[in-house]
Amino acid sequence: MKTEKRHIGRFSFCLVLAILLVLPSLKAQDSLSQKSVEAYFDEARIFSNRNQMDLALEVIDKASKLAEKNEDVKSLIDSYHKFSLHYMKLGKEENSIFYWDRAKVLLKDVEYPYGNAIHKFIEGLRKYNAGNHFAAIFELEEAKQLSNDRNFYNNILLAEGN
Repeated sequence: MKTEKRHIGRFSFCLVLAILLVLPSLKAQDSLSQKSVEAYFDEARIFSNRNQMDLALEVIDKASKLAEKNEDVKSLIDSYHKFSLHYMKLGKEENSIFYWDRAKVLLKDVEYPYGNAIHKFIEGLRKYNAGNHFAAIFELEEAKQLSNDRNFYNNILLAEGN
């Protein structure tokens, strides 16, 4: 009887110990999935720099699906913006506007200054492509005021230089 209680006690202790060891790894998986979205964005940038736009779009699609799964609205907004920019580079204006509009809807519900800045940047590029240069400069100036990211600022300067 005592040995049976001992075995039950050891089993219970091992079970509790196993649960305590597994819980931190489950939380680590949540943070890894967050990093995965960024990893997808990095991979898409590499494909884009190699002018492999189809592969870049596939990777952005994976990132957006992961962001949806994680209910990460900001990453989803970022993925829609990346879709919009890539389709703009491909000259597919309708697709670009579609994803730009999807991001716009999500931006209404969340406070995300960087997302708003990218949104203004894309709007400025669209106005520039439409030949409305002064309105484009206005949008780019507003985008500058919404974010202090140096790389983003350099992209704005490049767009203004055009």
